[in-house]
Amino acid sequence: MLAIFEGIKVFCSDSTQCRILIRTDSTTAIAYINRYGGCRSSNNHRIAKTIWQWCESREIFLYASYISTTANTLADSLSRMKTDTSDFKLKGSVFNFIVSKFGRPSLDLFASERTNQCEKFVSWFPQEGAYAVDAFTISWNDFYYAFPPFSLIARFLRKAKYEKKHGIVVVPNWPTQCWFPCIMNMFKSNYIIIKPENDLLFCPYTNRSHVLSRQLSLIAGVIFPQSTHQ
Repeated sequence: MLAIFEGIKVFCSDSTQCRILIRTDSTTAIAYINRYGGCRSSNNHRIAKTIWQWCESREIFLYASYISTTANTLADSLSRMKTDTSDFKLKGSVFNFIVSKFGRPSLDLFASERTNQCEKFVSWFPQEGAYAVDAFTISWNDFYYAFPPFSLIARFLRKAKYEKKHGIVVVPNWPTQCWFPCIMNMFKSNYIIIKPENDLLFCPYTNRSHVLSRQLSLIAGVIFPQSTHQ
């Protein structure tokens, strides 16, 4: 029931006055949606009521029908995927320390609903509450915070040069990487070194420390991309 509601909110947030067909292998979900609730489970009834109230406010009509588990291969396989190992979060006290040094950003460029450090965030895939999807497809007009996945740092720096906007950036302290001289030039002297801690980075799904937390130092600071065009 919750998965159906989250899916509707993500993919139909801008829809009005339409009909939506829900395909599910849960006969319980089908019953509660098509009957506008039920009396066997107060929790399921509450969720069904919330779904229908959300739809009624947008003049959306829902109808649920059955799809067998064997035919529901795509959604079923996606629901069983392992946690994205690149989806981790910087320790809250460390982020607050960075903010105290450089100011509070208003947009988190690389985040999810579980890892966002700012209320306004950009996700990699469609998610409820996300300001936009894919930071590389939008303009960075806000004073932003960026902790890009390690594999995307070089791509991030190319985009930063194009945007020419100030932002707080956190990257690994890896001097041997090809992108390292570039970002140090953007930082100038406006950066700090963050030493490794047991829970410096953690998985938001399990609350376990990231595998690199005990050995990875980070660099955080405000970049000035326009200085690279002098």
